[in-house]
Amino acid sequence: MTEKELKKLSRQELLEVLLVQSKKIDRLRAQLDEARQQLSEKELAIAEAGSIAEASLSLSGVFEDAQKAADQYLSNIHRMEQQTKLECAKKKKLADRQIQQELNRAKKAIGQMVGLYAAEVSKRMKLLRQWDQQMGALREKRMEKRS
Repeated sequence: MTEKELKKLSRQELLEVLLVQSKKIDRLRAQLDEARQQLSEKELAIAEAGSIAEASLSLSGVFEDAQKAADQYLSNIHRMEQQTKLECAKKKKLADRQIQQELNRAKKAIGQMVGLYAAEVSKRMKLLRQWDQQMGALREKRMEKRS
């Protein structure tokens, strides 16, 4: 939405824009929470996989190949965990940036509208003072005529 379009929006429409952005923020936070949950589940799987590998080794030396496979598996999981963390961090950073941009746009639009309203109020107050002076002058003329 351009700055010109924002200037034309009413206060209600601006609030609606803010509401839409708030919902967008909530959705992005929910996605982040889901990614964190998945990461937590993967970390639990890593811990369980490590326990299974240790038990196998203590039972017999025959499981050396299984241990190598488990180590490779853990390495892959660890690598995937790092990738997931990086992706989550990127998504969060992007979401934060988008939120800040939308807030800045909304603040700017609201500031411009407040300025316009203030100018209009000032203009009307000036007209009211002029009208009041004219009415005072008319009252004085009437008083002079009566005397």
